Amino acid sequence: MHRINFTLARVAVSNGVRLYSREPQRRQSFLSRLYDNFREEVAKNKEMKESLKKFREEAEKLEQSEALKAARQKFETVEKEASKGSEVFKESLSSIKEKVQGVLDEASKSDIAKKAGKLTEEVGKTTHKISEKAQEISRTGAFQSISEATKAVKKGN
Repeated sequence: MHRINFTLARVAVSNGVRLYSREPQRRQSFLSRLYDNFREEVAKNKEMKESLKKFREEAEKLEQSEALKAARQKFETVEKEASKGSEVFKESLSSIKEKVQGVLDEASKSDIAKKAGKLTEEVGKTTHKISEKAQEISRTGAFQSISEATKAVKKGN
């Protein structure tokens, strides 16, 4: 059997090099572990603060960039044009509505005029028919005798 020597093996860890051996490891005391954890957290906190600072600087640069200013200006221009366009559209729509309403009013007036003309024509025809009938009745013998009797009665009174 071959015996492998494990006395020391080196493994890289983020905060340094640790040595492992077959010998029982010494346990760290509670305070030393607490101190190590505290140091790690402080280091992480510093890294985070630096990253946040860099992020803010980059955001500030981007905010002040000419390209962003130009894009904002174009957006505002487009927004103004869109609102003007919608106003023009509203005005055009209102104008069209008024014209259509005027045409409808004229059409209804002409319909009324046509109906009134038809009614007048029908009344004229009816009046003509009545006068024709009246003439026919006045030619009859019965009507003539009634007319003469009425004249006689009027003379007698």
